[in-house]
Amino acid sequence: MILTVSAILSVALLWALIIFMMTALPRMYGDVLLLFALVFSLFYGFRALLFVLGLDGPFPESLFWPAKDAQVLTKSALGLSLYLLLVIVAATATTTVPSLSWGPFFVSQRPSLTRLARVTVLLTGIATLVSAALLAKYGSVGTLINAAKFDKSLAGLYVLRIFPAVGAVVASTLVLETAPSVRRNSGLLVGGLAATLLNCLYVFMWGSRSLFVVVGALLVLGLGRKTLQFRPSSTMVWRLVLASLMVVAIAGGLRIARDTLTQGAVQDVYSQGSTWRQASLATNSIQFDATMLAFRDWPDVYPYRGGTDYVNGALGVIPRSVWPGKPAQVTPGAWFRQVYEPGKVNGWPMGAATLWYLNFGWAGLAFGGLLSGVVVGVIASAQRRAPPGGWNLAVALVLVVFVFGLGWDSETPIRMVIWLVPLWLIARYVGAAPSSSKRLQAAGAVEA
Repeated sequence: MILTVSAILSVALLWALIIFMMTALPRMYGDVLLLFALVFSLFYGFRALLFVLGLDGPFPESLFWPAKDAQVLTKSALGLSLYLLLVIVAATATTTVPSLSWGPFFVSQRPSLTRLARVTVLLTGIATLVSAALLAKYGSVGTLINAAKFDKSLAGLYVLRIFPAVGAVVASTLVLETAPSVRRNSGLLVGGLAATLLNCLYVFMWGSRSLFVVVGALLVLGLGRKTLQFRPSSTMVWRLVLASLMVVAIAGGLRIARDTLTQGAVQDVYSQGSTWRQASLATNSIQFDATMLAFRDWPDVYPYRGGTDYVNGALGVIPRSVWPGKPAQVTPGAWFRQVYEPGKVNGWPMGAATLWYLNFGWAGLAFGGLLSGVVVGVIASAQRRAPPGGWNLAVALVLVVFVFGLGWDSETPIRMVIWLVPLWLIARYVGAAPSSSKRLQAAGAVEA
């Protein structure tokens, strides 16, 4: 790629907005706005930075035109900058209005350790039974991953993955909540760690690596925190650097493990790539590359989608057993990749900003930024009114990574049903006020 001054300046603007959001907007440790900026920097900013530093080029190389790459890079970075700027504006305005808050999945007091343990055992038990049944049917972990990830023979059963997914989050929360008083709760701590690992392994058997990464980052960020207030410092920077390195290491290791289990060897596209290319593929941070294709080819080559993806996403909550005529491609990443690689089954991640542009152009990009900023701001307001703790930190990370996916996109309604409904129910249980009986009050005092 032959860089231009405009390309360098546009990426610099994008990173200036990211850093501003990281440092100026958060008000507490693990603030939703801080987490949003971190995720945005990984999935959109990282690749753009690699390009201007000359450490990597757009991927896959065969789909890009070197003579136009700098121009497309500039347009893409400016589009994402517009989107992020409006997210910042809307989130800032929303968090200044006390009445604008929504977060029933946060708890208003420290959750009960006993109830957290019960939910952990229940979800891990169900996840173990489901995983054992699937292994018995498919015979090996590699065959099961192929069925879930590539053959799609588990279509219609993906709802079962929510048991280990939520189970891992609840178990890691148990670890965070027991760590400050480990001497009194060593059994719960060990059990929580074991359940966290088991549930992450169960989700990995479905072909997904992200939960391992997110739970690892959660434990690094949550364990050993000394202050609940947001105070940018060298300690915080090093903790974030450590979490970032751990994310890359875990994601890379799991990518190698998945390829080996399913194909007997690591794919050439990964094994023969540079260190920076491997880090990008392992963390699925090639969303910026997909964004460049979108800004290059829409609407010059292909017409805008006109909201098709959002209609499919809204209807996606209906099971196929109820709706036989449900569209085969509810996930937009699948059709987008097949535009360029028709024979591929798996899609490319794109992110909310790119999806708004693909459907409605620049006007959609602006609207999506404002809508996403309002949503993130409303949740941040609720988080700031809830007491800091392991559960609320875990929920904040789940919201930013798994539910809102860099903002509100076409799949948000589906992910809200999958994640927020169980988290809301569990929050009501583990954060419920203790009974008035003296015996249970005493037990609650011991837990606290």
